[in-house]
Amino acid sequence: MAKFYISSTYEDLKECRRSVCDTLRRMHHEVVGMENYSASGQAPLQKVLSDVAGCDVYIGIFAWRYGYIPVAGNRDKKSITELEYRKAVETGKETLIFLLKDDAPWPVNLIDEGETRAKIKALRDGLKVEHTVRFFKDSEELAKEVTFAVNDFLINADGNGEVALPGGEAGGDKGTRDATEDGEGEKRFFLLEVSFWKTHARLVLAAFALLVIGLPAAYWAKVTYWPPAYPKELRYDFWLTDNLRDSWDYPEEQWFLEKGEGKSPNDGAVVVKSAQMVVPKDLKDRVFYDYRAEFKVRFKAGKRASWVLRAQRDGRSGYLFELECRGGTTLFLNGWLLKNNQKVAKLDGGKEALRYSKCCDPTDGIHAFVNVVGNRFDYSFTFESDPKHSNAETGETDSAHFEDGGSTFRWGSFGLLETDDASLMKVEYLYLTPLQSDLAPSISTPGRSSS
Repeated sequence: MAKFYISSTYEDLKECRRSVCDTLRRMHHEVVGMENYSASGQAPLQKVLSDVAGCDVYIGIFAWRYGYIPVAGNRDKKSITELEYRKAVETGKETLIFLLKDDAPWPVNLIDEGETRAKIKALRDGLKVEHTVRFFKDSEELAKEVTFAVNDFLINADGNGEVALPGGEAGGDKGTRDATEDGEGEKRFFLLEVSFWKTHARLVLAAFALLVIGLPAAYWAKVTYWPPAYPKELRYDFWLTDNLRDSWDYPEEQWFLEKGEGKSPNDGAVVVKSAQMVVPKDLKDRVFYDYRAEFKVRFKAGKRASWVLRAQRDGRSGYLFELECRGGTTLFLNGWLLKNNQKVAKLDGGKEALRYSKCCDPTDGIHAFVNVVGNRFDYSFTFESDPKHSNAETGETDSAHFEDGGSTFRWGSFGLLETDDASLMKVEYLYLTPLQSDLAPSISTPGRSSS
């Protein structure tokens, strides 16, 4: 066990200090810092510097505040935080330095301005020169960096026989000499050996735990990881006033908006030209499990339209469906398992030929409704013919069903792409609605037979 002194400004780094203190105590070390003094974290300067001198290791945490500058006995007008650091260096303490990353998001009211801003910048710059510093962006990352740094310190200290024992006295040869003088050295040397073997025993146990527990756990975490479900409906009406970039990260000049079929002057539709799949980006880290998709497509040019269900976030995999007009008379729907932009297998079941027998002018509309439940895809279609067709079939419906026997993808969103260079697909609207089971606790239970 070693004694660590935690040094930092207080109000801006309270959460970071708490995280570091908790980490060190879980490692069975003694922690000294502002928290030992008062709720405000202030104590007489000499008391603070005495505690620094009495510790084994100094940990300095620096963000963008210079800190409180005591008046008495402080001719150079240094902050108490800088004085703690200077004392640690003066007394030869092991110093572990952690700096907030320059680009880490940080509240403006916790950043000094003017003269103190110049002082904290100069101090940070000096620390980078004088020490091997570690950087952090938040309290969680800081705790990890502290763990790594402390473990490195303990291993190095044990390896050269100079670990500082509680109270500040060093082991090694001095302990052996003391044994011949007053018997205390033998005790210290014994403590050093115990510390050495305890540390290495921990390393052996940690390695064993990694092999026996950690790696299988990591494997199963990968296999059974279930991202958070998106809890509400996503609606894309593709208004002409929309900024598509807010919700779709599409290739330049390969997606564009044009007037839709609605009466509103702002009614629009998106024209999809790219063979690169594009997925909604406003889901962030969430996904759909079981959901319902509703959309309307038109063949603006060519004879093919395509989309992806359970589209993966990388925009390269999922379940690809192609709606194709063959011979100018009949629509066919095919389903594929798509991996890394390659069709690797045709989906089981399905009904390829649809009844719609008059296609496909640019003004013909196809409403698609599909329930994505586990590894099954249940489609229903409604066709709206251009009224100029002599045998207009407005309102005719049909259905199709597909399954993935391997249940390859258990979550994902919706992707739009065009698989035929000669075709352009026009999408009037797209609504994605999680089904009730998507929000139930059972959805996150691995091993569902349906997914």
